[in-house]
Amino acid sequence: MLLLLGTGIGGFCGAVARYCLGNLVMARWNKKFPLGTFLINITGAFILCFLLGLSVRGRTLPPVLNAAIATGFLGAFTTFSTFSLESVQLFEGGRWLTALGYLFGTVFFGLFSGWFGYLVGINI
Repeated sequence: MLLLLGTGIGGFCGAVARYCLGNLVMARWNKKFPLGTFLINITGAFILCFLLGLSVRGRTLPPVLNAAIATGFLGAFTTFSTFSLESVQLFEGGRWLTALGYLFGTVFFGLFSGWFGYLVGINI
């Protein structure tokens, strides 16, 4: 039951953080590229892989905290569904180059950010 509560609280905080950060970024951005979702997903990849790197080195979080951060917070903070929606909207709007840049950029920088987070985690 404690794991469920931790996951739920983490999920609530992650969803609120995504909403606030996404709106903050997009209020200052030209809205031609979905920078808010892009940054959120890249950051989430870094943090999750950083936690993996820590655990490989034997520095694991308590189960409740791990569930709250990894599953709850990061699960609600990062968003594949919004990434997909924004990609479809870019394609539907005839903005093919931006859509392709968003797709490939998110995958490339997400993997790079995850790899970098992992390296930081195993070397701390």
